[in-house]
Amino acid sequence: MQRTKTFSLSILCAFFVIGAVTPLIAEPKDLINYRKGVMKAVSGHAKALKSIAKGKVERKADLKAHARAMVELATMSATLFPKGTGPETGKTRALPAIWEKKAEYDKINDDWLKAAKSMDAAADAGNWAAANKAIDELSKACGACHKKFRKKKAKKKKS
Repeated sequence: MQRTKTFSLSILCAFFVIGAVTPLIAEPKDLINYRKGVMKAVSGHAKALKSIAKGKVERKADLKAHARAMVELATMSATLFPKGTGPETGKTRALPAIWEKKAEYDKINDDWLKAAKSMDAAADAGNWAAANKAIDELSKACGACHKKFRKKKAKKKKS
């Protein structure tokens, strides 16, 4: 049991080191693509969480895994927007405001991380009401970021 915990902690530390170092060594376009992948993972976990919360799927046992993933992804997100990785260097829906108003972005990301940690704690405790509240807070944080810092998707032309 102790060996498993030590191994898990080592893996977790490796992810943090990789997450902290990747922005320093990656080419801007590569980091933009990496960031897109992370954000797609966020979207996938958010959709799964909403499906569980709304009772569309009976997968409450999965809540902990999604909550833990959101904590990790919110932690990563804090380092995914270094200077030089905006629209001037590659295709991204991130608006220049994310770099211009970094403190505001950091606050929203902190709100997301706080909600994710609350959800994680609620899942640990088996507190379904608290988990649902945290899912709502998480959704608000995502929406706040998208509203201020993300370009809307271009509408596809109908043929």
